[in-house]
Amino acid sequence: MRQGAVAGWFVLVILTSESCTDRERAVSEADGGARVIDAGIGPTPRNGGQTGSVDASVDLHFLLITALLEMERTLVARCPCLTADGQYESESECRGAVNLGRNWVDCASQLDLSQQDEPEIRENLRCNISELSLRTECLTGSACSDVAVAMCMTQSLGCQVLPFELLSEVVSECKIALSR
Repeated sequence: MRQGAVAGWFVLVILTSESCTDRERAVSEADGGARVIDAGIGPTPRNGGQTGSVDASVDLHFLLITALLEMERTLVARCPCLTADGQYESESECRGAVNLGRNWVDCASQLDLSQQDEPEIRENLRCNISELSLRTECLTGSACSDVAVAMCMTQSLGCQVLPFELLSEVVSECKIALSR
């Protein structure tokens, strides 16, 4: 059950993106619409909370790794509710189950991604990193009701769906532990 739940949440995180332009504004319904986030100027992960887009020269490997780590953050944000729901005995157990591990990072950094390295793919990953971050922030501290979780998971910055083939290659080649 737990292994299937982790893999299921991972797939849900990947597939909940919608197709629109990446400059559309998304209003956070979680705080009554008081906060407006723009895909091009919102906070980006791992930059100390500074605003601004990820630099265009950032390596595709870095963007892929960041996207996968942001997916993991989204899964971890669900742990309080999953624990309260009885799916895990403790939040620590849940975090251990959704942790992707770190052994894959060096592998992902060394993959030959030259065939997939296109500006559109990079922009897609940048947008999705911001969108996943938005969802994670919504999930963190949100109510555990199905409605609240669904509202967070459907928040969108209008990103294209994540490049599934590229993510699948990294998951497969680097043996990312999706079923811990």
